Amino acid sequence: MVARTIAPNVGPSGLFHESQVFYRSNVGALAVLVTIISLNSIAKRYWCRSLCPRWGAAWLVVQVFHNAHRVCAAGFTDCGVCVRNCKTGAIREDPRKYSVAECINCYNCTRVCPKSVVSIPISGEPSGRGRDLSLSRRRLLQGLGLGAAWALMVKTNADAKLARDSRIKLSSAKLIRPPNALPEQEFLTKCVRCGECMKVCPTGGLQPAISEAGLEGFWSPVLVPTIGECTQMCNLCSRVCPTGAIQPFEIREKPKIFMGTAEIDRGQCIVWKSGRRCMVCDEVCSYNAVYWKTVDGVRVPFVDESKCVGCGICENNCPVHPVSAIKVYSFGDKRRKRS
Repeated sequence: MVARTIAPNVGPSGLFHESQVFYRSNVGALAVLVTIISLNSIAKRYWCRSLCPRWGAAWLVVQVFHNAHRVCAAGFTDCGVCVRNCKTGAIREDPRKYSVAECINCYNCTRVCPKSVVSIPISGEPSGRGRDLSLSRRRLLQGLGLGAAWALMVKTNADAKLARDSRIKLSSAKLIRPPNALPEQEFLTKCVRCGECMKVCPTGGLQPAISEAGLEGFWSPVLVPTIGECTQMCNLCSRVCPTGAIQPFEIREKPKIFMGTAEIDRGQCIVWKSGRRCMVCDEVCSYNAVYWKTVDGVRVPFVDESKCVGCGICENNCPVHPVSAIKVYSFGDKRRKRS
């Protein structure tokens, strides 16, 4: 689902959208969320226990070195209350045994124990502590091989072409990065997909990449002119980028910052195709990049590539639907300020 937004009010107090801005990948994000929630039917806290690499690895390191161990004292009975109430499913079928990698020391088992025989002292001999990690040599090599294959696959983009200066690698003509973004490889290295630039974009034109940049560039910001243009009087994305993937710039420098180039599809354009009057692209262009020439007795529009920065306002406002007659492409992208 895609919504077009009205130009926002920008004032001293900040930025306000006059209508809801939607991400074009919201359906996919919802599907991922529903899948993660559904996995809880397989195992309790499935995401934290099985999928989240940051939590699992960090907690395992902590568990290796701390001295708190779960202990079942005399008088223990196999009632199963602690098993049912364990938040992470760390306690095994035999309640006297538990997994150190999954136990988060929440002390919930000690609170629900009807006989108060379960405790987690700061020091003492462990009771039933198990690590549950036993990797054979084959499994270890398989894991290393799959990791290496994934890293190579992400870095390999068969559709990408490397420019002669080896600084720009584009995999799609519609890969239009935010203004003053670093060269592609540097940009992908620094961009952490935090989404801050997308949140502040006043038109909603900055969207998470889906296939434009290959696997390596998935979810990085790209400008989608059909949703919203890069407004001339705005530099918010460069101000909020925390990593420098989008370099800071002043609004007055905007006419010299190149993102792409607009191209008129003469087979779609109302003027070129049928000779009817239409001046929308010329009227909305913020950089006066559209000029007119007489061809076969008819005045038709052209794009001045020396002035066009690829902001996409012409594509966004073109009256031809569903595919605009003027579109912005990233070919020739140098991503640097013009002199």
